[in-house]
Amino acid sequence: MVWLVVAGPAIVVLAGFATWALAARGSDQPVSAESRTGSLAPATQARNHAATAHR
Repeated sequence: MVWLVVAGPAIVVLAGFATWALAARGSDQPVSAESRTGSLAPATQARNHAATAHR
């Protein structure tokens, strides 16, 4: 019964470290200002349009 009390939090801590490692290794590069005016402009405009509130 004691192993349940110890194993539960231990699994959560290990999962936290695994998530941190994935986030640190797989992060995207920031988009530069020059890129926003080029081929990514339609995607940036759509994202900004979707994020605004419609009244």
